[in-house]
Amino acid sequence: MGLLEQLASHSNGIVPEGLRQLFARCSGDYSISISFCEIYMEEVYDLLCVEDRKLSIRENAQKETFVENLLKIRVGNCEEAYKLINIGLEHRRVAEQKLNRNSSRGHALLTVYLKPNSGQAPAAKLCFVDLAGSERLKESESKGLNLSEAVYINSSLSALETLLINLSSNSRPTYRSNKLTRLLQPYFEHGRISLIVTHNS
Repeated sequence: MGLLEQLASHSNGIVPEGLRQLFARCSGDYSISISFCEIYMEEVYDLLCVEDRKLSIRENAQKETFVENLLKIRVGNCEEAYKLINIGLEHRRVAEQKLNRNSSRGHALLTVYLKPNSGQAPAAKLCFVDLAGSERLKESESKGLNLSEAVYINSSLSALETLLINLSSNSRPTYRSNKLTRLLQPYFEHGRISLIVTHNS
Protein backbone atom coordinates (compact mmCIF):
# COMPACT_ATOMS: atom_id res chain seq x y z
CA MET A 1 0.00 0.00 0.00
CA GLY A 2 2.86 2.40 0.72
CA LEU A 3 0.44 4.60 2.60
CA LEU A 4 2.49 7.33 4.26
CA GLU A 5 1.74 10.43 2.18
CA GLN A 6 -1.42 12.50 2.59
CA LEU A 7 -4.22 11.70 0.14
CA ALA A 8 -6.01 14.20 -2.10
CA SER A 9 -8.48 14.08 -4.99
CA HIS A 10 -5.61 13.86 -7.52
CA SER A 11 -3.70 11.11 -5.66
CA ASN A 12 -2.70 7.97 -7.51
CA GLY A 13 -2.15 4.50 -6.11
CA ILE A 14 -4.04 1.41 -4.99
CA VAL A 15 -5.83 3.05 -2.06
CA PRO A 16 -7.18 6.25 -3.70
CA GLU A 17 -8.05 4.43 -6.93
CA GLY A 18 -9.69 1.60 -5.00
CA LEU A 19 -11.80 4.07 -3.02
CA ARG A 20 -12.82 5.94 -6.17
CA GLN A 21 -13.97 2.68 -7.76
CA LEU A 22 -15.87 1.63 -4.63
CA PHE A 23 -17.80 4.88 -4.35
CA ALA A 24 -18.49 4.97 -8.09
CA ARG A 25 -19.91 1.44 -8.09
CA CYS A 26 -21.35 0.95 -4.61
CA SER A 27 -22.32 4.23 -2.95
CA GLY A 28 -25.97 3.96 -3.96
CA ASP A 29 -26.47 0.40 -2.73
CA TYR A 30 -24.13 0.33 0.27
CA SER A 31 -23.23 2.33 3.34
CA ILE A 32 -19.45 2.64 3.51
CA SER A 33 -17.42 2.88 6.71
CA ILE A 34 -13.69 2.93 7.45
CA SER A 35 -11.40 1.82 10.27
CA PHE A 36 -7.65 2.38 10.42
CA CYS A 37 -5.33 0.68 12.89
CA GLU A 38 -1.62 0.04 13.36
CA ILE A 39 0.24 -2.92 14.81
CA TYR A 40 3.27 -1.49 16.57
CA MET A 41 5.62 -3.72 18.57
CA GLU A 42 2.89 -6.37 18.77
CA GLU A 43 0.27 -3.96 20.12
CA VAL A 44 -2.78 -2.67 18.24
CA TYR A 45 -3.57 1.07 18.13
CA ASP A 46 -6.48 2.99 16.59
CA LEU A 47 -5.06 5.57 14.18
CA LEU A 48 -8.39 7.43 14.10
CA CYS A 49 -8.54 7.90 17.87
CA VAL A 50 -6.82 10.78 19.67
CA GLU A 51 -6.09 8.49 22.61
CA ASP A 52 -2.95 6.44 22.08
CA ARG A 53 -4.24 3.34 23.85
CA LYS A 54 -3.63 -0.34 23.28
CA LEU A 55 -6.58 -2.31 21.92
CA SER A 56 -7.41 -5.99 22.37
CA ILE A 57 -8.21 -8.60 19.73
CA ARG A 58 -11.41 -10.56 20.43
CA GLU A 59 -13.61 -13.18 18.79
CA ASN A 60 -17.32 -12.72 18.06
CA ALA A 61 -20.04 -15.38 18.22
CA GLN A 62 -19.04 -16.59 14.74
CA LYS A 63 -15.43 -17.08 15.93
CA GLU A 64 -14.23 -14.20 13.77
CA THR A 65 -11.48 -11.98 15.09
CA PHE A 66 -11.96 -8.22 15.51
CA VAL A 67 -10.32 -5.33 17.34
CA GLU A 68 -12.35 -4.34 20.38
CA ASN A 69 -13.30 -0.62 20.56
CA LEU A 70 -11.78 0.14 17.15
CA LEU A 71 -13.52 3.16 15.63
CA LYS A 72 -15.54 2.47 12.49
CA ILE A 73 -16.62 5.74 10.87
CA ARG A 74 -19.12 6.14 8.04
CA VAL A 75 -18.04 8.15 5.00
CA GLY A 76 -20.24 9.45 2.21
CA ASN A 77 -17.72 10.08 -0.55
CA CYS A 78 -14.03 9.89 -1.45
CA GLU A 79 -13.19 13.29 -0.02
CA GLU A 80 -14.54 12.32 3.39
CA ALA A 81 -12.59 9.07 3.21
CA TYR A 82 -9.36 10.87 2.30
CA LYS A 83 -9.75 13.32 5.20
CA LEU A 84 -10.29 10.45 7.62
CA ILE A 85 -7.31 8.49 6.30
CA ASN A 86 -5.10 11.60 6.50
CA ILE A 87 -5.96 11.93 10.19
CA GLY A 88 -4.78 8.37 10.69
CA LEU A 89 -1.59 8.98 8.72
CA GLU A 90 -0.64 11.75 11.13
CA HIS A 91 -0.64 9.15 13.93
CA ARG A 92 1.48 6.54 12.16
CA ARG A 93 4.84 5.78 13.69
CA VAL A 94 7.76 6.50 11.37
CA ALA A 95 11.48 7.02 11.92
CA GLU A 96 14.53 7.94 9.89
CA GLN A 97 16.81 5.00 9.24
CA LYS A 98 20.18 4.68 7.56
CA LEU A 99 18.52 3.11 4.51
CA ASN A 100 15.16 4.87 4.63
CA ARG A 101 14.32 8.46 5.57
CA ASN A 102 10.67 7.65 6.34
CA SER A 103 10.58 4.11 7.68
CA SER A 104 7.25 2.67 8.86
CA ARG A 105 7.72 1.25 12.34
CA GLY A 106 4.52 -0.77 12.32
CA HIS A 107 2.00 -2.42 10.00
CA ALA A 108 -1.15 -0.48 9.10
CA LEU A 109 -4.55 -1.99 8.24
CA LEU A 110 -7.08 0.25 6.51
CA THR A 111 -10.42 -1.57 6.36
CA VAL A 112 -13.42 -0.52 4.27
CA TYR A 113 -16.80 -1.98 5.28
CA LEU A 114 -19.70 -2.19 2.83
CA LYS A 115 -23.12 -2.65 4.41
CA PRO A 116 -26.05 -3.14 2.01
CA ASN A 117 -28.85 -0.61 2.20
CA SER A 118 -31.31 -3.39 1.38
CA GLY A 119 -31.48 -7.12 1.99
CA GLN A 120 -30.64 -7.97 -1.61
CA ALA A 121 -26.86 -7.53 -1.61
CA PRO A 122 -24.23 -9.25 0.57
CA ALA A 123 -22.05 -7.34 3.01
CA ALA A 124 -18.38 -7.04 2.12
CA LYS A 125 -15.08 -5.93 3.59
CA LEU A 126 -11.90 -4.76 1.91
CA CYS A 127 -8.59 -4.47 3.79
CA PHE A 128 -5.58 -2.50 2.55
CA VAL A 129 -2.47 -3.63 4.44
CA ASP A 130 0.69 -1.53 4.51
CA LEU A 131 3.46 -3.79 5.77
CA ALA A 132 6.55 -2.27 7.31
CA GLY A 133 9.59 -3.46 5.39
CA SER A 134 11.85 -6.15 6.78
CA GLU A 135 15.21 -4.95 8.05
CA ARG A 136 18.65 -6.46 7.71
CA LEU A 137 20.01 -5.31 11.02
CA LYS A 138 23.64 -5.27 9.92
CA GLU A 139 22.78 -2.89 7.09
CA SER A 140 20.28 -0.67 8.92
CA GLU A 141 22.51 -0.47 12.02
CA SER A 142 19.40 -0.01 14.14
CA LYS A 143 19.95 0.56 17.83
CA GLY A 144 17.85 1.08 20.95
CA LEU A 145 14.13 1.55 20.22
CA ASN A 146 14.66 1.20 16.46
CA LEU A 147 16.29 -2.16 17.02
CA SER A 148 13.36 -3.38 19.14
CA GLU A 149 10.93 -2.18 16.46
CA ALA A 150 12.89 -3.99 13.76
CA VAL A 151 12.83 -7.26 15.70
CA TYR A 152 9.02 -7.07 16.00
CA ILE A 153 8.65 -6.14 12.33
CA ASN A 154 10.83 -9.02 11.13
CA SER A 155 9.11 -11.50 13.44
CA SER A 156 5.63 -10.59 12.22
CA LEU A 157 6.65 -10.74 8.56
CA SER A 158 8.13 -14.17 9.15
CA ALA A 159 4.87 -15.30 10.76
CA LEU A 160 2.90 -13.99 7.76
CA GLU A 161 5.22 -15.78 5.35
CA THR A 162 4.76 -19.05 7.25
CA LEU A 163 0.97 -18.59 7.22
CA LEU A 164 0.83 -18.05 3.45
CA ILE A 165 3.08 -21.05 2.81
CA ASN A 166 0.84 -23.24 4.97
CA LEU A 167 -2.30 -22.00 3.24
CA SER A 168 -0.86 -22.59 -0.23
CA SER A 169 0.22 -26.13 0.68
CA ASN A 170 -3.07 -26.98 2.45
CA SER A 171 -1.20 -27.39 5.73
CA ARG A 172 -2.80 -26.36 8.98
CA PRO A 173 -2.43 -22.56 9.28
CA THR A 174 -1.24 -20.91 12.48
CA TYR A 175 -2.86 -17.56 13.18
CA ARG A 176 -2.32 -17.03 16.89
CA SER A 177 1.46 -16.71 16.82
CA ASN A 178 1.26 -13.04 15.83
CA LYS A 179 -1.25 -10.18 15.89
CA LEU A 180 -0.78 -9.44 12.20
CA THR A 181 -1.79 -12.96 11.19
CA ARG A 182 -4.52 -12.93 13.84
CA LEU A 183 -6.15 -9.86 12.33
CA LEU A 184 -5.89 -11.31 8.82
CA GLN A 185 -7.47 -14.59 9.90
CA PRO A 186 -11.06 -13.67 8.91
CA TYR A 187 -9.97 -13.18 5.31
CA PHE A 188 -8.76 -16.76 4.98
CA GLU A 189 -11.42 -18.70 6.88
CA HIS A 190 -15.15 -19.47 6.91
CA GLY A 191 -15.33 -20.13 3.17
CA ARG A 192 -14.73 -16.53 2.16
CA ILE A 193 -13.61 -15.54 -1.30
CA SER A 194 -10.28 -13.78 -0.76
CA LEU A 195 -7.97 -12.08 -3.22
CA ILE A 196 -4.48 -10.87 -2.33
CA VAL A 197 -3.00 -8.11 -4.47
CA THR A 198 0.60 -7.12 -3.67
CA HIS A 199 2.29 -3.89 -4.65
CA ASN A 200 6.03 -3.47 -4.10
CA SER A 201 7.61 -0.05 -4.31
